[in-house]
Amino acid sequence: GINAEYGVVTAIIMEVFTVAIAMVTHMVLADAVDSHDGTNYQDLVGKVCGYPFQLSAQILLFFYTYGLSIASHITIGDQLDKVCHLIHPSGGLICHRDILTPIASM
Repeated sequence: GINAEYGVVTAIIMEVFTVAIAMVTHMVLADAVDSHDGTNYQDLVGKVCGYPFQLSAQILLFFYTYGLSIASHITIGDQLDKVCHLIHPSGGLICHRDILTPIASM
């Protein structure tokens, strides 16, 4: 119904807004790194805030990246078998989660 349609439109608008904020943030960070003669975000934090904050940024960035990859695998894994059954309705061996998960992880 109407609620579902407006929900999708609202979600798309929010996603576009979030992507726009991320793009602007990356451009600002890239400019800041260039102005401080750094090569990455950790260098910028180290030059502006010192080594302890640089080390903290490296550790937090590692855990953020690891968590994001796990979340992506979960999201993709939950939808992959449904997509496989849409493409190959009879199922078959390839559509089993035990087979799809390692293939998607590669």
